[in-house]
Amino acid sequence: MRILKKLHCILARQNKRRIYAIALSLEGLVGWLDYLTGPFVSFSAYYLLPVALVAWYGSNLTAYAVALLSGVLRASVISQWPQYHAVPLMAYNTLLLGTLFLFVAVLVCRLRQTMHRLDELSARDDLTKVANRRQFLEACAVEIENAQRQKTPLTLVFLDLDNFKALNDTLGHQRGDELLVATADSIRQALRAGDHVGRLGGDEFGVLLPRTDRDQAEQVLARIHEKIGAAFAPFQATPAGVSASIGAVVYDGTQRLGAGELLAKADAQMYAVKAAAKSGSRIAAA
Repeated sequence: MRILKKLHCILARQNKRRIYAIALSLEGLVGWLDYLTGPFVSFSAYYLLPVALVAWYGSNLTAYAVALLSGVLRASVISQWPQYHAVPLMAYNTLLLGTLFLFVAVLVCRLRQTMHRLDELSARDDLTKVANRRQFLEACAVEIENAQRQKTPLTLVFLDLDNFKALNDTLGHQRGDELLVATADSIRQALRAGDHVGRLGGDEFGVLLPRTDRDQAEQVLARIHEKIGAAFAPFQATPAGVSASIGAVVYDGTQRLGAGELLAKADAQMYAVKAAAKSGSRIAAA
């Protein structure tokens, strides 16, 4: 099982052209071994290896083409021994194997698409469509490891909505959900390529800014406040209005800290904002 996981990790990092080259090489190897072993040893099942490889790591159409190629190659091999295979039998076997290879290609392609869809659903918050807590923390762990290895800064942000319960009680939970969606959309609009946002639970959001020092983080937080301020305008019909308290920590990559520890430090900065006056931001070193 461990070997298969390592093999999957290696193949998943390859581009499609390399996958196709590997599959065609494997196809040729299977055909050559099939020919060498003669008519009494069947290699039919091994033709499924390149088919499954392309179906899982390549595209659907290429997988179907490889399936048909496998059927043609197998037919070419068995045609070398007409004394053992009558022509009608060879035609039947070719049709049967080609259909089987094509069926496996379709099946693996559908399985791949379903698995990718399930992975996407399990990684996204149903309401806001941003990353859920688990996926966000996984992204944090990867970026923290990169920061430690490259000694580059990153900033982790904890955002909590102010007076969200009052809004729910006044305007109803549907409007509360609309506010959460508007908040997530506004944060996304304020971020750069390579930044991450996730819903941590309830009205709490996390933002991860790789390769970002304090000055750059202040600029991003200013954009976030600007975007969410405009998005909050239709939701201000509450006794105290709605706003956001934001805490952030800048990590320089020199300490051995985990995602949970950094998030807790950002959370502490956010609570300091709430204790002071709400509707603001605070940045500190990790």
